[in-house]
Amino acid sequence: MLLLAGALLGAGAVSALANRHWLLLDGRDWQRFSGAEREAWTQGFLAGHAVGRLPDSVARDTLASATALEQQRQEGTFALPYASPVYTARLGDYYRWENHQAHPLWRGLLNVHAELRR
Repeated sequence: MLLLAGALLGAGAVSALANRHWLLLDGRDWQRFSGAEREAWTQGFLAGHAVGRLPDSVARDTLASATALEQQRQEGTFALPYASPVYTARLGDYYRWENHQAHPLWRGLLNVHAELRR
């Protein structure tokens, strides 16, 4: 997931954040990201989450993984089912609150998702 997100973010953002582990990125980092970087991070998170939830027996086979992911897309059964622009916009709102600034990005996205499901 980190590799996918890093590739999507681009060389400039990756080099600026190279010393920070992805688990430590927080709302202050989110505020520094450009719109494209925010969308790329969100897409990378969603992709990594979807792939990470595949059973080991499927994940070892790239064709089976692709088939399983496409089936989930068509059925709308992803654990995080909303489109990345929905999460990106809601994260922007979430990190406007100063008391959320220190929350890691992964936690912010999961909190936003929980709120969307209510």
